[in-house]
Amino acid sequence: MTEILQKFNQIGQSIWYDNIERILLNDGTLNGMVTRGEIRGITSNPSIFNKAISLSNEYDHEIEALTREGLSKEDIYEQLAISDIQAAADLFHPLYEQTNGEDGYVSLEVSPYLAQDTEKTVSEAKKALELS
Repeated sequence: MTEILQKFNQIGQSIWYDNIERILLNDGTLNGMVTRGEIRGITSNPSIFNKAISLSNEYDHEIEALTREGLSKEDIYEQLAISDIQAAADLFHPLYEQTNGEDGYVSLEVSPYLAQDTEKTVSEAKKALELS
């Protein structure tokens, strides 16, 4: 681990990566960042997933399969996002265990369209938990 990362850890600061893409999961990039201690958590949101899905072909096969199943665009998004979040959480699990839950988190924000609707925000969070 680099000296600067060690200093961050010493003062209790955890670096989180604000991005997730299927390619980072598939090619080992994210695993390497976690293993080397470069990041201690990751966060994502609908905009990040929109960019990841629309700018790569990593999701195409799964989108086609889910479309054939008759899922809505929203349901397809949820399936893709939860799948990537779960895969990232698996990578961070050893860090979570090692730090007794201090680090190793993976977060996913709900839609910003729900910002003023507490009930729908809670409902969407519970739905994501059920899908995981």
